[in-house]
Amino acid sequence: MPSEPTSAPPDRQGNESGHWGLAALLLSGLVILFFPIFIFLFLALLGGAWNIPEVERRHIDYSIVSLQVVVFGILAVSLFALLSGLLGLIASVRRKQPRGLALAGTLLAVLAVAVSVILLGTAYFAIEDAHRLLREHSRFIVAAPELELEVKDQVAKQPALRPMYEKAMKDGVLMESEANAILVNAGTRAYIQRPSPFP
Repeated sequence: MPSEPTSAPPDRQGNESGHWGLAALLLSGLVILFFPIFIFLFLALLGGAWNIPEVERRHIDYSIVSLQVVVFGILAVSLFALLSGLLGLIASVRRKQPRGLALAGTLLAVLAVAVSVILLGTAYFAIEDAHRLLREHSRFIVAAPELELEVKDQVAKQPALRPMYEKAMKDGVLMESEANAILVNAGTRAYIQRPSPFP
C-alpha cells in the first residue's frame, strides 16, 4: 500500500532570517552612526555660507539640491533596513529559524527610521534658512539694474576698478555687495555694514 505524501518539514538548516537581520543591523547602524555627522555638516554649511566671502549663490543652490538627495537617500536606506528586519522575522517564523538577529535588526531599523525623520526635519529647516540667507544677505542679492549701470559707469571712468569688476562678474552676475564694494573703491559710496538678520 503506497504511503500518503507528507508535507515537507520546515527548512531549519538555512539562515535566511539571520541574513536579513544582519542586513538590517548593518544598514541601521550606518544611518545612526552618520546622524550626528550630518547634523554638524548642516550647521557648518550655513555658518560657512554666512562667513566665507568666497561662497557664491550657485554654491548654495548646489548644496541645497545635494542635501535633499542625501537626506531622502538616508531615509530610503533606513526604510529598506526596516523591511529587511521584517522579512527576517517572517522567515524565522515560517522556517522555524532563530530570530535573534532579525529581531535586533528590526528594532534598530525602527530607531534608524526615527533618526532619518529627524534628519529630514533638520534638513528642511536648514534649507529654509539657506533660502532666507539668499534673500536677505547682500552678497547673494543680485544688483539692481540702476546699480549695475552706476558700477559700469565708474569702471569706465576709473580703469583701475576693472580687475575688481571682472572678478565680480566671473560668474556672469553682479551681486549687490560686489557692486557696493566697487563703488566704495570708486569713492562714490561710504561703507555701511548691513546688520546681520541672523542671530
